[in-house]
Amino acid sequence: MELLHPSPPPEPSRNHFPTLVTPTTSLLASHLGGNDLVNVAVGKCIEKTVALLHWTFRRFRNREICLLHVHQPSPVIPTLLGKLPANQANQETVSAYREEERERTRKLLFNYFHIFHRAKVKASVIVIESGQVQKGIVDLVNKHNIKKLVMGAVPDNCMKVKDSSEANYLAKNAPAFCQIWFVNKGKDVWTRQASEGCPQSTSSITGRVCGEVSSCMQIEPDNTETTDIFYLTSITSGLASSAERRWSSELYIDLDKESLYNQFQETRREAEASKNEAFAELLQRKALESEAIEAIDKVRDFEAARLHEVELRKEIEDALRTAQEEQKRLLEQREELTRELNKTMRGIAVLDI
Repeated sequence: MELLHPSPPPEPSRNHFPTLVTPTTSLLASHLGGNDLVNVAVGKCIEKTVALLHWTFRRFRNREICLLHVHQPSPVIPTLLGKLPANQANQETVSAYREEERERTRKLLFNYFHIFHRAKVKASVIVIESGQVQKGIVDLVNKHNIKKLVMGAVPDNCMKVKDSSEANYLAKNAPAFCQIWFVNKGKDVWTRQASEGCPQSTSSITGRVCGEVSSCMQIEPDNTETTDIFYLTSITSGLASSAERRWSSELYIDLDKESLYNQFQETRREAEASKNEAFAELLQRKALESEAIEAIDKVRDFEAARLHEVELRKEIEDALRTAQEEQKRLLEQREELTRELNKTMRGIAVLDI
């Protein structure tokens, strides 16, 4: 047995994908083909996969679920000259586009793992590349001795399910020991029952990522030093393909990186939201302070105007009082002068007589 040690991402998160302890060959084989493990074939449509997983959660409670995903590389490559067949395009362009496809698939599977995280269900994933999805699923069933398989079905009619190319291919080519549930819109539209037991074969074992959500799945202790990386089991005598091991390794690392990146983005969004909220409160406080200052200034202006009016009224009252006193004095002087004039006129009249 050879242990492949993928390089851990910087400062890995200890909360999302705990260490997977490496099992022995026999224990891993029994786990992959165990009666408690339910395998779900998932595609690229998130909406259909969510409905399929919800049905699986309801139907198989307290069961560990393994996602089976067949990555189908595109036969054409987009270039500056348009879409070209992969065998006619530049090798560097093909490699770059294939990496983009794998990156999209990794992000897709990471989104599926979030569903398990919210549902608190143990989950694992097996990813392979194949030109035909149906053939890839059958290969996975044969390779891993899968006994229980859940997959989506497009039509609602049971007969149409049996006649559909994908269902018909799986029904004809999947091993008889595998029971298959065809689910559409949250309903089991057809079930192909198993007719014989699983062969006792351990030659079809693959390394796979265990993205456990609720708790760490301890299969068997290992004496090797375990840190935050996981150990991918590789049997050199014709077990999982190198492409499948590479997918598993890259998926684990990318899931952990994606988890850290999402945590960072969430923290940054929360910080930005808090900053914006604080800034909005600051603006509101400044606006209230400005309104208060303006109101205080208006009160002060009104008080100053009132005081000025009081002073003017006092001055006017004083001036009016002075004018009244002056008028009274002038009236008294006129009366006195009138009396003196009358007295003088009487004296003149007497002298004339």
